[in-house]
Amino acid sequence: MIAKLCPSCHKSNPVSASTCEHCRTQLFDEVTDVTLTRQLPVLQLPTNPNINIRDENVVMLSIIGEDTPLSLHFPFGKMTVGRYAAGSAPPDIDLKELGAEMLGVSRLHALLTRNEYGLFIEDLGSTNGTHLNNQELEPHTPYHLQNNDYVSFGQLIMSVHFASDVVPTETLYLIPATSLSTAATSASIGAYLMILKAIQKILNHQRAKPVELITQNIDLNHDGCVCVEYIGGDEAIKLTFDVIQQWGKDGQAQAQQRSGLLDYFQAQGSIHRYDDAELENLLLLANRLIDSKIQLMLQKPKPVWQL
Repeated sequence: MIAKLCPSCHKSNPVSASTCEHCRTQLFDEVTDVTLTRQLPVLQLPTNPNINIRDENVVMLSIIGEDTPLSLHFPFGKMTVGRYAAGSAPPDIDLKELGAEMLGVSRLHALLTRNEYGLFIEDLGSTNGTHLNNQELEPHTPYHLQNNDYVSFGQLIMSVHFASDVVPTETLYLIPATSLSTAATSASIGAYLMILKAIQKILNHQRAKPVELITQNIDLNHDGCVCVEYIGGDEAIKLTFDVIQQWGKDGQAQAQQRSGLLDYFQAQGSIHRYDDAELENLLLLANRLIDSKIQLMLQKPKPVWQL
């Protein structure tokens, strides 16, 4: 059946209509074949690809049949999904070049929302519906997405990938300033790691789901340094390596440190505004790290050969 689709409520109207019979929105001259509606077969989904994403600000859409996935910078916020057509506002994620019209994708088909509770998808009353792992979604109802889920807009299928709760184990290397006994080294490193955990707790405001820096194994005598395996805590370690250690080398005053923190958060695209108490706590913890005289490295240091 040939019909005019309303750009507002996405319902079909007679070709002769100039305004939508359902919501009175002005209609454009473009007509659409809507015979696909509700005649879609159950889609055969391929084997789950199980792609792991590390960056929490990235959502990847892997379209079935396409070699290159869509990589979206998508921290907290909303994005519309659909296809651009002349005379209508373009969606945030435009699937037009993927044969979206032939595959039954509406102009404004669905909405992706990312907030502190996770990633959600909502059908916007599309003509041919949205499916999540072959389950048809009720229009205008948010559904929680899991990493590696399959979503279909009409007959356009894609898998969705984003940072999941499974955080891989990483390794960092800590170099004490002076040679200490095993007991003293253990105490010093333990105190250092507790400070990193406290920093991560404050930085968790940037995460949809908070994590804790957890140490797995500590090798106190690893080729002249202390080797620590850890899970989580990436933000605290990045802040320490990129910023805090440099403060110690430069001997920056606290006013400069505070300004440096704000600049760092802005450069990182921080979605949380730190209040004065949080900034003061971060500065206090940062200076305790500096006072420890322990150097943090992300790669194993090269041995120093003595001639």
